[in-house]
Parts: sequence; C-alpha cells; structure tokens
Amino acid sequence: MLFAGVFGNDAVETGIPVEVWRYYLLANRPEAQDTDFKWGDLQARNNNELLKNMGNFINRALVFVVKFFDGKVPAPNARGAEAVAELGQAVSAKVQEYIAAMEKMKLRDGIRLAMAISADGNKFFTETEPFKVVKTDPEHAATLVAAGVGIVRLLATLIAPYMPTLTGKILQQLQLPAAAANLTDEVAAAAATPQLLLQAGHTIGKPAPLITEIKDEVIESLRARFGGSQAETAAAQANSSSKGAAGNKKGGDKAAASKGSSKGGSSNKKEPEGPADIARVDIRVGIIQKAWRHPGADSLYVENIDLGEESGPRTVVSGLVRHIPEEEMQARRVVCVANLKPAAMRGITSQAMVLAATAPDTGKVELLEPPEGAAVGERVTVEGFSGEPDEQLHPKKKVFEQVQPDLMTNADLVACYKGVPLMTSAGPVKVA
Repeated sequence: MLFAGVFGNDAVETGIPVEVWRYYLLANRPEAQDTDFKWGDLQARNNNELLKNMGNFINRALVFVVKFFDGKVPAPNARGAEAVAELGQAVSAKVQEYIAAMEKMKLRDGIRLAMAISADGNKFFTETEPFKVVKTDPEHAATLVAAGVGIVRLLATLIAPYMPTLTGKILQQLQLPAAAANLTDEVAAAAATPQLLLQAGHTIGKPAPLITEIKDEVIESLRARFGGSQAETAAAQANSSSKGAAGNKKGGDKAAASKGSSKGGSSNKKEPEGPADIARVDIRVGIIQKAWRHPGADSLYVENIDLGEESGPRTVVSGLVRHIPEEEMQARRVVCVANLKPAAMRGITSQAMVLAATAPDTGKVELLEPPEGAAVGERVTVEGFSGEPDEQLHPKKKVFEQVQPDLMTNADLVACYKGVPLMTSAGPVKVA
C-alpha cells in the first residue's frame, strides 16, 4: 500500500481514534494496485460510513431499547415477524459471504459485508418505523427492536477482527462479556433470527455515540500540520522515475505542489472535492434507440442512447458484440455513466458508458437494467452516499476506477455499491 504524508507515529499524534484509522486502512486495502492516502478520503470514510451508517444504526437500536423498553431487550413475538424474517434472510446470506471471504483472506470484502449488514439494519428501521409503531402496537415494536439490537450484537462480532476497540465499546454498551466478540457457529446460524441474538430481558448499558464527526476545520488543520512530510514523500516518489518527473512538470499533483511556493503559489495543492465514491459518478437511466456494429471495430457497438436530455440522444461505443446479440441491444433500457470525459473509440466519440455485470465464474456479461417505472434520464442513487456528481470526471483522478471495485451484484442480482443497492424511484437496478 502506497501512502504519502502520514506514517505510523504521525497517526497517533492526529488524535483520530484508532478504530477510524484501522477501518480506513482495511477498507482501502489494496488487492491489485497501490492506494494513495488523502485526508478527504479519511474524513469521508469516517463521516459517511462509520458515523452515518454503523454509528447511527447502533445508537438508534440501543436508544430504542432504553426509551421504549426501560433498557431491557424486549421479548419478540409473532407481531412483526414477517419483516424480521426478511431482515434475517438478507443478513444471514451476508454473514455466510463474510465467513467465506475471511477464510480466503479477502479482508476488504469482509468489512464491506459488515457495513452492508449495518446498512440493512438502518433500512429495516426506516421501513418498519418502530418509533411510530410502539405508540399503537408495543408488541409489534418489541419484535422490531429486539431484531435491531440483535444485529448490533452481531456487528460487534463481525468488526472485531478489524476494529477491536470499537467492538469493545459496543459490548460495553450492550453489557456483554468480551467473549461475545467471537463469531461462533451458533452466532452465525442465529443471524437468520436476529430477534433471538440477545436474551429477552437482558439489561443493556447507557447508549452513547460511538463515532464522532471529523469536521472540515480538523482536516484542514491536519493537512497543514502534516503537509510538509506529505509533499516531501510525494516529491521523492516523483523523482524515482523519469516518467513520473515528466508528469509533474506538466502539472502533476503532490510533487508539483511541494515546489509551488517557489513560484508564489500555495505549498499545498488542493485535493479534489469530495471522496472518490459513488456520489461523484452520474449514473442515469437510459434507453437504447438504435444499436449497430462499429464500422471500424468488430468487437464494438455504436448506440444512440436517450438519457432524457434536451440536446437529444448521446452516441455511445460499447465493447459488447461478443456478449450480447445485436437484436437484443435494440430498445433496451440501460443504466449509463453520464459524466465520463468523451473519448474517441476507433474514430467515433463515445459520450457515456453502458454498465454491465460479468459473472466471475463463467465470464458471461449481462446488462444492468433499471425497473420499468424508472424515468429515462433519472439519476441512480445509493443510500448513504449523497451529493451532486462531478460535472465531468477527470481522467487523471480515476474516480470511477476507484469506485468500480465496490460495484457488484448480490444474491438477488441487485446491483450494489459497497453492499447497498443502486436505486431508482421505481426500485433497484438489477442484472437483466
């Protein structure tokens, strides 16, 4: 893993909790290429994932127990069982994927699945609304809350290999012993019935926020404090190859920034705004009006795709000839990345990219398809990743290349980013 700017002894001095560092490093763990460190990415991982996803869910679940059931885990019953069964089915499948990933030492997949289970818990509370149900049907709410706090207990075990200090804090609030951090066969099996993961009547501790937001001013302070070592490291890396040095002479990033002050510029070049996540990618619902073989390339199609724009359909070039028959490309509903820089492909400029999925075992390629009710031109979004997309993704920043490894389908063939479905107003995007 390639880092520029913060080393082990520096990390201790930042004041950022160890579990945040561990999550950031393991979630960004390189499996095929080096990974650069950026303060903005660390902040986004903390604020958007640890805080808004996991921290928010755990705090909600524990507060519901204290507020509505006097701090004791409520006894589940038949009321609300159907919704809990759906939750259990989704979570149990992810736990099995988690176990398989950990056995193969795929650590990044493991933490992604743990965060996806937390997202399932958040979604469960949002859809079932126990905070409203409790006012009219306490027994129904009891089942929902018992399931939620059961997921908290499960999460404590799943994140233990990654963030043991955070697991310790969760178990303390649950008033469970340290041994509860072990993912036993019994706990894994019980994921299918989360309402039973904690004994009814068990008294929990006082809920308290587990994750603190990292403010912009804190990041700016840290960036300034450690900017010297970051620039020096980047400069050394740039000078290690003539190609890298030439790149910096033409406006490269960190090494060029380290010399900026000699010309009257700032000593720290500003990073791109926002983390390299799905929110920066403009994914739109489209429909192929016409598709034909590229006249200069046997493996390429040329498509006219309507993305709901007043300027009319876009021309898109896709390498799908060997995978999808030409007749099946006609009038197809698709999802496209609409903010890539236009690129010439064998003499024809492609103005977007059609998204497809590849089966890892067979190599079969299939288009991603929006639901019928989704409007052409509608933006595809992912819960937990808000914000406006870049007007155009800068090729050198490789935002989409960083997002792409976390795009995959789940067991239901739903397209997901970090385990969270890609959604339209009419439902999720799926493999056709």
